Amino acid sequence: MRSKGRGDAALRASGAAAWILRPGLVIGQGAFGGTRLLRMLAAVPLVQPVALGQAPVQCTGMADLPAAMGAALCGKLPQGTYDLVEDQVNTLEEVLTETRKWLGFAPARMALRMPDWLLPPIAGCADALGRLGWRSPMRSTAIAEIQNGVRGDPQPYRAAMGQGLAPLQSIYQSLPAGREQRLDARMALIMPIAVAVLSLFWLASGLIGLWQLEAAANVLLARGWGSFPAKTGVVFWSLADIALGLAILWRPWAAWACLGMAGVSLFYVLAASVIAPQMWADPLGSLVKVLPGTLLSLITHQLLQER
Repeated sequence: MRSKGRGDAALRASGAAAWILRPGLVIGQGAFGGTRLLRMLAAVPLVQPVALGQAPVQCTGMADLPAAMGAALCGKLPQGTYDLVEDQVNTLEEVLTETRKWLGFAPARMALRMPDWLLPPIAGCADALGRLGWRSPMRSTAIAEIQNGVRGDPQPYRAAMGQGLAPLQSIYQSLPAGREQRLDARMALIMPIAVAVLSLFWLASGLIGLWQLEAAANVLLARGWGSFPAKTGVVFWSLADIALGLAILWRPWAAWACLGMAGVSLFYVLAASVIAPQMWADPLGSLVKVLPGTLLSLITHQLLQER
């Protein structure tokens, strides 16, 4: 934001013809960044998690942005700097409530307000995930922006155009919301949980295989394998499990890691069916449980697709 401010100042100082348009929290049919986080939080069932709930927020409807740019290009908007924000100042908690209502979720039974002292460690974790390629909307810069408030002065634009921008309620009334928006919000909420579960599952699988090397090798020894190839096979596939559990944490590789998990899982099932078919009758369901894990990998692969 500071670099944007310096750029604005340099542009004004240059004497060039310039229109500087500064929107607030942009709300449109799609959801990215801050609006994605709003929908994720609004999708939490029963309770409404909220941090910095009293932070001031002024919103901007996506439809108002091209309208303002069109007015500038057509000469209807004089040169200058304009904050493209609604007249009313909402609190962040009020914006969350309106978002939840627009999505069609049941009202929260209670608000789960996070104390401010939790924000620095959460931001630190989000910043660390950013180094792994994950674009979390909870990074320290985003939290600092919310703490400062998303505000502007709507009067210069209103004076120039004779009307202001649509308020929050009107923005949401103009946007259709159906099953796909609710499903997208819920899936966005589940995606990081699915990634964490898959990573922990595959890391645990590999580490347990190395820890219980003798027990795992005995399954192959009972089928006539030699000691060296049996133990080598267990070590190899345990290391493959660990590699996949780590790979899904690196965002550029995460989707491919999900496909690798599904492929390795299917290989395990097929190989076990040939080498030790009695494992299908294991009372703990050691092979049966591979199937839902494979499906979770494929679902997570889809959730990780970029726009």
